[in-house]
Amino acid sequence: MELSSKYELNQRIFWLESNKVRSAIVKAIQFPTVYNDTTIRIGECMYFFSKTLKSSVLNWNGGGLKESQIFSSKKCLLKSL
Repeated sequence: MELSSKYELNQRIFWLESNKVRSAIVKAIQFPTVYNDTTIRIGECMYFFSKTLKSSVLNWNGGGLKESQIFSSKKCLLKSL
């Protein structure tokens, strides 16, 4: 079984926070836990950024964002609204 992430390290990603578009560069990726090579714990990849980035969403979520919360470009984010 091979796990892959939608975004890469050092890639700029975008998310919506307080009705404003925010962006950051991915510094670390946490993959969901895998059991017995076939069963994946329900969850998504988590993406982490610089510790100096100030954001209410990041701090509330334990320092990272789930894959479903972020977008590869500002255009994709706005298109999803």
